[in-house]
Amino acid sequence: LFNNHVYLKEAVKTTSGYEYALVDTDVNTGKEAWRFIASNIDEVFISPAGEIYVIADTNAPNTFVIKINKETGAELWRNPLNPVGGIKLISDKGVYVVDFNKVLSAFDPQTGVKKWSTPKIGRASCRERV
Repeated sequence: LFNNHVYLKEAVKTTSGYEYALVDTDVNTGKEAWRFIASNIDEVFISPAGEIYVIADTNAPNTFVIKINKETGAELWRNPLNPVGGIKLISDKGVYVVDFNKVLSAFDPQTGVKKWSTPKIGRASCRERV
């Protein structure tokens, strides 16, 4: 729930299996505002500012970190990932993702450009210091 909107991941049966949607529903009216479709949506994250990011397979087996327009559901940018472990932190400075190879990558939250990546050993955990 964010700013009077509920964001839910929904599975839809198709003739070739399933596809997934991130659905934005207005809590005041119950009406669907938009939906973002992908062959699989692994994770959904909403930043404190309401920015929406997903880890998704839009052309399976390719995995991407994708920023979604919170008003329209349109894709703003995408960047390919190795098989992903998940988004670890979102801030105004970056979107930080760890893949299954334990590589930590930082993406610019506005443009999606990869800023850097570095291998990590062991279990990853991130916290922002203010």
